[in-house]
Amino acid sequence: MDSSNEPTPTQPITPVPKPDDRVQIGPLDC
Repeated sequence: MDSSNEPTPTQPITPVPKPDDRVQIGPLDC
C-alpha cells in the first residue's frame, strides 16, 4: 500500500485540475 501512496496522489491531482478548468471555462463562456 505504501508504494501505491506515490501513484495515488498523482492520479487524484490530475482529475482535480481537469474539472476545475471545465468549471471556469463554462461560466467564462456563458
